Amino acid sequence: EDLRQLLSYNPPGYYFSPKYKKKVNGKRLWDGRIYLLYKGSYFPTGLIKRVTKFLGEEGIPCRIKDERLFPKGQSLPLPEDFSPWQHQSEGLDIALEEKNGIFSVATSGGKTDLAIMITAKLGLPTVFVTHLKGLLHQTQRRFATALGVPIGIVGDGIHDVQNITVISVKTLARLNKKPAYLNRFKVMLNDEEHNFTADTFVKVCRWIPAPYRFGLSGTVDLEGKGMILEGYTGPIIQTVDLKYLEENDIVTKFDVKIIEVPNLNLDAYTYKAAYKKGIIRNKERNKIIGELTEFYALTKKEPVLILFRYIDHGKRIAKILDDLGIDHHLLYQKSTTEERDKAKDDIESGECRVIVASSIFDQGENLPSVSILILATGLTGGEKGRLLLQRIGRVLRKAEGKSRSVVVDFYDDTCKYLRDHSELRIETYRENDMKYTFYEW
Repeated sequence: EDLRQLLSYNPPGYYFSPKYKKKVNGKRLWDGRIYLLYKGSYFPTGLIKRVTKFLGEEGIPCRIKDERLFPKGQSLPLPEDFSPWQHQSEGLDIALEEKNGIFSVATSGGKTDLAIMITAKLGLPTVFVTHLKGLLHQTQRRFATALGVPIGIVGDGIHDVQNITVISVKTLARLNKKPAYLNRFKVMLNDEEHNFTADTFVKVCRWIPAPYRFGLSGTVDLEGKGMILEGYTGPIIQTVDLKYLEENDIVTKFDVKIIEVPNLNLDAYTYKAAYKKGIIRNKERNKIIGELTEFYALTKKEPVLILFRYIDHGKRIAKILDDLGIDHHLLYQKSTTEERDKAKDDIESGECRVIVASSIFDQGENLPSVSILILATGLTGGEKGRLLLQRIGRVLRKAEGKSRSVVVDFYDDTCKYLRDHSELRIETYRENDMKYTFYEW
């Protein structure tokens, strides 16, 4: 029973569940916990270290009999100009030693290149699982360039299975039956796996029987529901934080500028109303975004990425940029892969200096030349600031001629809801030792 409690957690919002709220004869229909000790006898292998540690503390002898087979493959050569950072080389050694586990590497720390190194060294059938459609093609191209072999794609209307294949977790999750081709893979690499929903993650990980199992994440937390991530890929085996990347000149130095939005004393009794009035339809705030973009993109000639949450907000910002004569790309969920690729190519070539994008660009997108990030979203930054850190990662990559980056955020002193969210973002900056300065525009 103690072990059962150890391998369990309260999922977010469990207290809202009708089964948790309802009682029969004084007992809840559900105790609010998810248990990973199934039928009292087995649990996901990634939790083995938790279990052995617990048994050791309780003085209970235990013996591990590991019958998994870890085959050896024929290593693939990497290009001569493929020069890994020290933490990536160390990560490869750890992967070969541990065989399962999670790499907690801060955004822009080279997780995809680490995955390529692991794939090349093991030389086995490998599946790289990602959660975003845009990353399917970006990752496929990077693997193909580095390894010089055909790289398959399953997702975005494509079904091309190769010895090394990039697969959309959403595509697999929609299937009712396990595809037979998943049995061929011996290495599983989950990209940004903290984004996988619990049910989807478990389903896909159970379908892929690869003995080598690794998770890649910049903001992983194995407490609570994060225990599932550990269960199906293993514990954290390497941690590389943003401070390390900065100190070792791996990412671009950056500053956070916080623009104080004038107090409008919004009459908003719900968060939804506050967000609509104070963020989406706030003419003064949107005007500032336009002026900032004009200053950086036209005057300073620097590439700008503007992130928004709702398409209505994105269109309002785009209209302001049109009125200012600023060429830009507007991207959101319905934008095609071709439109996204065109926008990224234009930014990198200098043909266009502004992308206005929804949450599809929050994570993973590779935009090395972008040096200015304008956070138009006005959100909390996610649990423990993880999403905010991911967004900031869009401007941290190194590029020729790029000496520093600027993150522009807002302090929305317009009502309690938005003010509280601004404070939470500032707390994330403070906790991660980021330099931030307040400005009036």
